[in-house]
Amino acid sequence: DKLTSGQIWAACTAALTLVIGFRTYKAYDRFWEGTSLLHQMRGEWFDAASNLVAFTHVSKEVMGQEVQDFRQTLVRLMSLTHASALQEVTESEESFMYETMDLGGLDHETLTYLRDAKLKTKFNRVEVLVHMMQILVVRNYASGVLDIPAPILSRVFQTISRGQVNVMNAKKLACTMFPFPFAQLIAILLLLMSWSTPVVMAITTDHFGWSFIFTFVPVFALGSLNYIASQLEMPFGQDANDLPLAEFQEEMNTSLFMLLHEHSDLVASVVPDCAKTQEEHKEKLSCKRVRDFVKDGGRTTKDEELDAVVFQVEEDTPRHRQSQCMVDTACGPVVTTTSRLSILREPDAESMERMMRCQFATLEKALAENTAS
Repeated sequence: DKLTSGQIWAACTAALTLVIGFRTYKAYDRFWEGTSLLHQMRGEWFDAASNLVAFTHVSKEVMGQEVQDFRQTLVRLMSLTHASALQEVTESEESFMYETMDLGGLDHETLTYLRDAKLKTKFNRVEVLVHMMQILVVRNYASGVLDIPAPILSRVFQTISRGQVNVMNAKKLACTMFPFPFAQLIAILLLLMSWSTPVVMAITTDHFGWSFIFTFVPVFALGSLNYIASQLEMPFGQDANDLPLAEFQEEMNTSLFMLLHEHSDLVASVVPDCAKTQEEHKEKLSCKRVRDFVKDGGRTTKDEELDAVVFQVEEDTPRHRQSQCMVDTACGPVVTTTSRLSILREPDAESMERMMRCQFATLEKALAENTAS
């Protein structure tokens, strides 16, 4: 039996589908590896910065100014290192595209060296900054700012180095493109397919509409997959389908800002009447959020929300004044005496439930007094 034109076309299309499927798989794998490496890089470097700030907690009481200088220098260098790493993997020749934390706060000698290392000596800026941070750590360890045993401090160097390894792996993706002969083979096969498919469909089908559909769908599908693969295989850049590198830098800066917050040295503790036994902990299991337990000036945020719903009653009879006193006693300060009911803002469900309980308690107390009298 002789092969028909349709069978030959199907065999060629199947081979092209396998090749494009392989490229698409590799492209998505590169895209996923790229975002994983950048997140690991950020996690490693922030962990190193957080550890170094924590190591200065004890010495802050006796070396306050030295500790502040160390922290301020560290977060600036770390922000610049992260931004330089993103700039390096994009391999962009444009001006610096990522926001950094107050580079003008660094001393003139440091800024001059960073400029010359980039423009004159052609050193890798990320490597220069990593080395500069390591020198900063060693110097402050010797001066007593980093009051921590050396074996523990050495883990910070390991963390910084792992972040740099992630940068080099990300740069590997940026420098190693999908093999050019492979891409050219796919392009040629797609071109041949776009020419042969209309002819084959015109021969094998009797209706113009079906010929158009069977021509458009495979050519469009395989061409789109090839285009998607070409977009995904380079995840670093400024295109719409690339990773949001500017947002990554913004998140890193926000994390570093946290290390400079006034409460970054807060030592967590518990209240005297907290749950201590297993049974007490089981009784206090709940889905409440932190805000439900926070007190500002002796009042929780729920009390403040209840204050937004102000019940106002008339003052023209003793019964109204008596009702007001009973509500104040039973449920706290949720009633204010003026001329009419007003709601300052819409309450949530929990506030409304508490409010209704207060009203029922007031009515029950009033009924009990009437019955007794």
